[in-house]
Amino acid sequence: MALAQSLLLNGELEAAVSTASLAVEGGGSLRSARFQRYVTVFRTEVSAHAMTPTVVAFNDQVKTLSPAWRTTSSGYQGRQSRGPSSFRSPAMRRRYAAAVRSSLFILKSQAK
Repeated sequence: MALAQSLLLNGELEAAVSTASLAVEGGGSLRSARFQRYVTVFRTEVSAHAMTPTVVAFNDQVKTLSPAWRTTSSGYQGRQSRGPSSFRSPAMRRRYAAAVRSSLFILKSQAK
């Protein structure tokens, strides 16, 4: 979900939703509050693009996988974690996005 969050911060909506979809598919049976919170926060952040077909498909996927996520698509209403969405300053968001990009670069170079 952190990678999806970073892609979204970089303005890559399609890639972000696709990555989040894979994360939810792989972790759909996870019932941890942290994972559910990450998914809910991500859904909140993509809600501005709620009519985009990929976002609609992602929200439908989340709803079918876990009843706990059916409650709202408007987002997490409680205390924010130290996850990507809690980075209030633009500088922190940029640093986080840069860290994720460098991690992706390392992963891609190792895969070759």
